[in-house]
Amino acid sequence: LVCRHAALFALWYLPGIPFVYAYELLRKISEARGEVYPMMLAALIENVVVAGVGYYLVNYSDWGWLGAAWAVSLGRIASLPCIVIGMIWCGDKMVGDDDLEEDYQHLFRKLWEGFRPSQALNAKAIILWLGLGIPGMLQMMFEWIAWEVITLLCGILPGEKRSIIAIGSSAIGSSVSNLTFMAYYGTCVAGN
Repeated sequence: LVCRHAALFALWYLPGIPFVYAYELLRKISEARGEVYPMMLAALIENVVVAGVGYYLVNYSDWGWLGAAWAVSLGRIASLPCIVIGMIWCGDKMVGDDDLEEDYQHLFRKLWEGFRPSQALNAKAIILWLGLGIPGMLQMMFEWIAWEVITLLCGILPGEKRSIIAIGSSAIGSSVSNLTFMAYYGTCVAGN
């Protein structure tokens, strides 16, 4: 029963995942440009959407507890246009021109003036990027996967009561791990 509920929750949680990847890419570009406001704007809007939509869906709609997953997906979807708008606004302020160009071909150049596709998309640059990115990705992935595997294994324990207690204990352990990790992670992002 618990695994079925978790699967249903994850199903409504998944639509926001591609937007997280796109947001993270744009966040790194914004950090490289030395901008803080686009990320603050996106985080503020995302939290308002998650809290507002989540509260409404959980308490006043037929969605019930699944409304929380759908609200997180909507919040993640909302964060992407917010960071793009913030980057365009900060880009205008950085360059010093107050006119928003109508030509959409210059949108990418306006987001990041220093990007040269010929330099970024050659084999040497891609190998360097993968060499730096893959070890960090694997480190984080294995830690998170370990907690998820433990939770899944708790779900197949014999006896419903025992299984629920084990899943709850695993969730508490995972939450404590995430809580302690976020302080470190936030410091690393701030110093990046």
